[in-house]
Amino acid sequence: MTASGGWEMVDLDVFGGVWAIRSESSTVYYVDADMRALLRQTGKGSSRGPADNRWVPLLRVSPLVGNAVRIGERHKYVFDFKPDGVHYGWWLQRPVTAIERVGADELAGLPPRLGRHT
Repeated sequence: MTASGGWEMVDLDVFGGVWAIRSESSTVYYVDADMRALLRQTGKGSSRGPADNRWVPLLRVSPLVGNAVRIGERHKYVFDFKPDGVHYGWWLQRPVTAIERVGADELAGLPPRLGRHT
């Protein structure tokens, strides 16, 4: 953990739950390690895509050391924005500045998770 109480690294194969992956951008990437899903909530000035502001199946995160997200690295999130289609989408995040486990209050303010009602 960091001095501010955040995490320096999270291995998505080991730690469950929902994680907020933040960068210098106002866009936040939420990763649901239990359901293998991605929610990209766009911030001011960010480009927009077909899977923004909703949970989509997360296929992989790279670069990977195992299946880890680390502060200081850029991660490519590959997702399936249209499960009945043939194309996948991806986003390349700016270098990660913070990794935080999402608490119940913040989770309640997000769209419903895939396969769950809350």
